Formats: sequence, structure tokens, C-alpha cells
Amino acid sequence: MLFLGSILGQGFQAFLSDWDKVVVAAAGLSMLAFGVYTAKRGTGVAASYISARLGKPSLVRATSRFSVSESLKHPLETIKQVSRHKAHFRTIHKKLFV
Repeated sequence: MLFLGSILGQGFQAFLSDWDKVVVAAAGLSMLAFGVYTAKRGTGVAASYISARLGKPSLVRATSRFSVSESLKHPLETIKQVSRHKAHFRTIHKKLFV
């Protein structure tokens, strides 16, 4: 076991004495860590976007955006949105029951 320790110690000493190898190793480990965390965050963002779009039907997405505070902040947009939905529902009702 002592023989293995001396071999590892000599190799580590040779590695630390060559500054170019140390810089390349540090840069390589930094790029590896950056790639791993970027991929992790990117996958999480993509998964949440896909889940938000596929998890709810479009009508639910559109109607779930309505809130009292938003309608007080933007009354004209609320009126436009409600009138659009009423027109859409009238069209559907006519197609189904006429």
C-alpha cells in the first residue's frame, strides 16, 4: 500500500509542477460543471413549458387568466377578453344546437 501511495504522490506532484496541465484541468472541470448545470436548468425550463402547454386545454388556460385584481388594473382588456369569449361561445352554441 505504501508503494501505491508513493506512486500517486509522485504523479500528483508532477501534475502540480506543470502549470499548463493545472490550468487545462481547472478549465475543463469548470466547463463540465457549467454544461451540467446548464443542461439541468434548460431541461427544467423546457419541461415546465411543455407541462404548462400540454397540461391544460386552451380554454382552461384562457379562462384561468381572469382575476379580479387584473380586471381592475386593466378594465378595457378585460372587457375585450370577455366579449371575445362570449362571441366564441355563441358560435359554438350555434354549431351544436342549430
